[in-house]
Amino acid sequence: MSYKASPQVVYDLGVLPSLQADAGLPPMIVVEPNVPPWLDSFEIYYRLNYTDAHQLRPYTNSRWSTPPLQLFEQRLKSSIALAGGQVLSTSENANNVPLVLHIDADDFTQAFDRPDHSMGQVSLRVSLFNHRNLVAQKSFSHQVAASSNDASGGTKALVNASDATIAEILHWLAELNLKK
Repeated sequence: MSYKASPQVVYDLGVLPSLQADAGLPPMIVVEPNVPPWLDSFEIYYRLNYTDAHQLRPYTNSRWSTPPLQLFEQRLKSSIALAGGQVLSTSENANNVPLVLHIDADDFTQAFDRPDHSMGQVSLRVSLFNHRNLVAQKSFSHQVAASSNDASGGTKALVNASDATIAEILHWLAELNLKK
């Protein structure tokens, strides 16, 4: 008798949706997100809020291709570029670029409010600095209903919550009127 292990399913955030161009953003640096230690992994986490909202549970046979906030960071950078902005890295000798965007993540999980209903939750705080001076800071939080109550439905909901968060960040940055 042989035992056949369930295959590991690997998820990412998928194809970037099309965005409205020309947000009029100046060049900026987006630094690696600050995340809690549990979120700096490949695990896809969920919570059973109806029994214990304080317990994180990882899916057994599913994982992210990269820690999820690294995926979010790359998607945000690509979205800024698609919207007409310019994202530089510190390795590109961008020391003369004064604007730096920091992300502090609080949540990136699938939350079940009952056994047959769950939501993808993204919560984070974004801070924009001009050199070392804080220009603006805002918290963003989005919940999107999952199409199914498993890792597949949860990751799709997290992708949609991520895209809604990124769209709101872009709108917020554009409203700050940062043009040179």
